[in-house]
Amino acid sequence: MSESPEKKKKQRTPSQAALLLTNVSSEWAALCRIIDDAPDDLEPAVIAYFKEMQLDVAKNVDRVIAIVSKSKTEEDYAEGMRAMWASVRDRLKAARATVDKVLLEHIKAHPDVPLRGETGEIKTRAHGGEQRLLFDHEIQFEEKTVRHVISGEVAFRLGIDQRFIKAMYYTALNTDAIRTALKAGEKLDWVKFDERGVGLSYPKPKATAGDVVEVEATHAD
Repeated sequence: MSESPEKKKKQRTPSQAALLLTNVSSEWAALCRIIDDAPDDLEPAVIAYFKEMQLDVAKNVDRVIAIVSKSKTEEDYAEGMRAMWASVRDRLKAARATVDKVLLEHIKAHPDVPLRGETGEIKTRAHGGEQRLLFDHEIQFEEKTVRHVISGEVAFRLGIDQRFIKAMYYTALNTDAIRTALKAGEKLDWVKFDERGVGLSYPKPKATAGDVVEVEATHAD
């Protein structure tokens, strides 16, 4: 007995079923646009997308699984790219630090010889910002993280028994007062200002319309 046209229409071959499960590129692209255009709070935008596409979770489990799987793949790829570029950044920073070190040693050995070229001059500069405090070696600081801190007002309002409250006291140095005293010339035997570090100031190259920058690129076969 042959199958009815309606039953044939409802049945799908394995290849057709696989295509429906994996062909989510258009929906994935639409979701990516929603994420790109959404404000910081993504949840309402994603919920609105699912409603607009009528992706009822109970009726479209396979489509949701495919989209989430695609998302996870893209997350893994992005994470790999981030790690790769972080490695590139670290290598570049290390190379620049080595160049700075060599140049600083050269300037220290030859302070009267300027490092001047056609595009500008490399100069030394003292590091800015707040000057670091150098404490006596006997002062060992403890980093403490206090959890479950509440105000006395809240404890009183909620009627929390004193059995469940413990008062904690620490002795901490007032670094603002220390800095003020040192800047005023007061001598403290256990702390002083550390010497400011010295760095290099590089001029920005002046590019012209005729400049051509050659970049050597390697390509994986």
